Amino acid sequence: MHKRKFVQYLSKYVRGLNADQVSSRLLAGELELRDAELEVAPLNELLALGHAPFIIEILAASCDVVKVQAPWSSLRSRPVRVQFGDIRLQVKIHPREDLSWTSSSAERVEVALAEAAARCVPDTEACQGSASPSVKLSEVKVAVLDGLHVSVASVRLLLLQPQHPQTGCLDAGLLRAWELQLTDFSLQPRACGRQRNDSWTTLRRRFELGAAELHAASLAAQRGSSISGGSKALPMMSLRRVVLDLSEGRDVGRRHHLGSEKNGGPAAMAAGSARMAGFPRELRASLHLPDCQLHCGSQELEALSLLARELASTPGRPDLERLQPEVRERIARAAAAAAAGVHAKAKTGQKMPFLSRKKNRNPEDEVDDEDYSSRSSSAMAAAAAAAGRTAANSLAHKAALTAGAASSAGSKGAAAAASSARRTAVAAAQGANSAAAAAQKGYTG
Repeated sequence: MHKRKFVQYLSKYVRGLNADQVSSRLLAGELELRDAELEVAPLNELLALGHAPFIIEILAASCDVVKVQAPWSSLRSRPVRVQFGDIRLQVKIHPREDLSWTSSSAERVEVALAEAAARCVPDTEACQGSASPSVKLSEVKVAVLDGLHVSVASVRLLLLQPQHPQTGCLDAGLLRAWELQLTDFSLQPRACGRQRNDSWTTLRRRFELGAAELHAASLAAQRGSSISGGSKALPMMSLRRVVLDLSEGRDVGRRHHLGSEKNGGPAAMAAGSARMAGFPRELRASLHLPDCQLHCGSQELEALSLLARELASTPGRPDLERLQPEVRERIARAAAAAAAGVHAKAKTGQKMPFLSRKKNRNPEDEVDDEDYSSRSSSAMAAAAAAAGRTAANSLAHKAALTAGAASSAGSKGAAAAASSARRTAVAAAQGANSAAAAAQKGYTG
């Protein structure tokens, strides 16, 4: 059952996924995915939400194996391990003059941002009722993310850049290709010195890289976006046994900007939340680089610097003023439709169970939602009347005991008062019984 759920969920992000590619042991906390070719559309949307330069397009992404190990019984003390095999990425850098790519990228970015903004609209009732659970969940989330161990066997990134910015098409001519290869990459973070009542945490991260190589080449592109052979790749840079140690000092818990009303309010601060700040207050780095070699000429250096400058100066959202008015209107309609769809799904998901589910009902005897809601209200009234009847009977019983005790004591005034209280309680019990019977009759009718 859980394996089918995994396949159903991952099929949105993995192309052509079947059950043979997934191995899972849910109770042991192990999941393995083999020969995964990722869908590029969700990755490009993720880049848009991450405010990456809009000129970047992911053409292909694949990984031969992914393993996840999660110790369910000791998430706070033992790390969650994620292991990747050989990762292959193919990315293209579009020129800003390519208006067709700019329009499609603008539509994708605006739709993704509109959906994200629609999902982030807070529900006041839900936020008020879930303040304490969110604090507990944030503590577990911080503990899991702080101790996450990631290891990658190898990464091969092929970056394609057209040499003719006027056209910007793959089949226009030559491409400048940058190939980056990373091997034996690992991330091992560790939190030190944290105490529950403290507001300061030192988080240490270690990046280890076995080898890194950067090559440059000119490739000839053919029609259909297929890359043919070109000049021989020239090695530009090689690194060996790179170690980077980071020490981050972060605010945790009872800080004013962490305990705002949006994040849980005073209740989160009083509970000593382990919610960590997004950016470190203090950062120290130590780099160990025993072997570094550079082999590049003036042309390669100039091209690499131009590429870095282009990526650094390009914003995440395209300039809509450069597009035609009809294109801007189409993008605005698509963004509004995406936001409306998110709101509609959220509104549908907020229905009460007894209003949305109609189990054990005859299809020939269908009623509308208003009648179904009134019957549900009658059922709740019957339950309330039954509770009132129980309370009234208890009160009548206590009044009878009081009246009997007063009569045996010989106090006529107290006996009369107790007898009156008993009659009142009996009348209340009879009224509650009548209300319960009427409510039950209305519910079953």
